[in-house]
Amino acid sequence: MQIQKHPAEKEINKLVRIWEKSVKATHDFLKSGDIAFYRPFVEEFIHRVKIYTATEKGRTVAFMGLSDDCIEMLFVSPEKRKSGYGTELLNIAIYDEGIRKVDVNEQNTQALNFYLSKGFEIAGRDDTDGFGKPYPILHLQLPQAEVIETARLRLRPFSIGDLQAFHTICSDGQIADAGGWKRHVSEDESKGIMCGYFLNRKDVWAIELKTGGGLIGAIGFNADTRRSNPDARNLGYWLGRQHWGHGYMTEAAKAATACAYTKLGIGFVTAACFTGNHRSYRVLEKCGFIKEGVLHFSVKDENGSFRDEYIFYLPK
Repeated sequence: MQIQKHPAEKEINKLVRIWEKSVKATHDFLKSGDIAFYRPFVEEFIHRVKIYTATEKGRTVAFMGLSDDCIEMLFVSPEKRKSGYGTELLNIAIYDEGIRKVDVNEQNTQALNFYLSKGFEIAGRDDTDGFGKPYPILHLQLPQAEVIETARLRLRPFSIGDLQAFHTICSDGQIADAGGWKRHVSEDESKGIMCGYFLNRKDVWAIELKTGGGLIGAIGFNADTRRSNPDARNLGYWLGRQHWGHGYMTEAAKAATACAYTKLGIGFVTAACFTGNHRSYRVLEKCGFIKEGVLHFSVKDENGSFRDEYIFYLPK
């Protein structure tokens, strides 16, 4: 599979043919004459969006059109459906272009289920399409954390533009050691982790100073794998070393935990830190966490040694 951007003008007719074949295979709700009605608008619209194509052995088999913030079109030749082309193009839209929105015909259940399986959520609905035809449109978007502002900080959703700063911080061995994870060795590794665990989350925030300067840290909630309670969420965080000692993480943690039991609807908030991580211990104490005890030999580090953790919970 090869992905190309901005195909040559001679490729446009091929894209229209892929659109028509795909629509005939998936839009069985359309009435006679609808495809002919839409075709000239599709031909015009293809020239107005950013196009990516997927080719197999030199033959174009799928394409995607993007506007500034929305996937405007994504079509795969019927014979190549479920071959990974749609997912590959979608990943480019999300993780390279930072796109979070897409509109889908409500009756096109194949496309709807595809996007829902990739984490999109229904955000709105129109009774008709853009031409007034009786084909309801669902507006889908990926989840995103609400912006929270404190006296000195702004907690906001992660974006692909944070990658360089994200890698710089996560490649710091001292920060990685404090968090119990292996330091990142390449920007590609950081991108994979950021896309998999930080982007498009309602419960994970990038931390930045209100005075500007970009990403300085992260905070959020993940499933507490130490407990069998499925409603337990563990608070995790890290901060660039040059920003230690200013109370920023305590400020961020108080803001994040303030909405845990209310807006986020988390059932039980927990936290943990290594027994030698006195900075993190003080952050949790200041935020009202109660220490439950020590979990001995809890985490195996990259040197093969096991480390003890303090375990905390946050009363409602």
